[in-house]
Amino acid sequence: MKSSALDFFHPLIRLINEDEPEELAYPHHGSLAREIRLAVEQKLKNGELKAIVATNSLELGIDIGDLDRVVMIQSPFSVAHAIQRIGRSGHAVGQKSHGLLFPLHGKDFVHAAVLARAVREKDIEEAHPVDSPLDVLAQVILAMTVAEQWPVDALFDVIRTSYPYRN
Repeated sequence: MKSSALDFFHPLIRLINEDEPEELAYPHHGSLAREIRLAVEQKLKNGELKAIVATNSLELGIDIGDLDRVVMIQSPFSVAHAIQRIGRSGHAVGQKSHGLLFPLHGKDFVHAAVLARAVREKDIEEAHPVDSPLDVLAQVILAMTVAEQWPVDALFDVIRTSYPYRN
């Protein structure tokens, strides 16, 4: 999905900014240099942007300030993702979150219709946490032991306090 999303970036930004005295929309995605992403995030947070065209790069817990609406080009793959994205808007007191779905083809249109209904009805997929994911465990152990030395028993005890590794 990322490559298809990136295919829309520059043409969409050009259309939005066309014939405007100043740029209204800026891009935001993981392929941009960190400095550019941070500058765009700051402009958005300061209310200096009317629009931002982004991949899921803004889903990463970044404080982006107040948004009026989230527009999704191509349907997210789950109700939870749609709600999470739409929930980035309407943060001011008394406001509601608003989102728009723009499907790209027939199958996506059907998916968007089902998704919109599920979002309105708050019919979210049941989450199934992964039990004892070994790839994550390897990363955690590596990060912990690079930062400082750990006795094996102490490392084991700390890891066991995390829900996925409780057993």
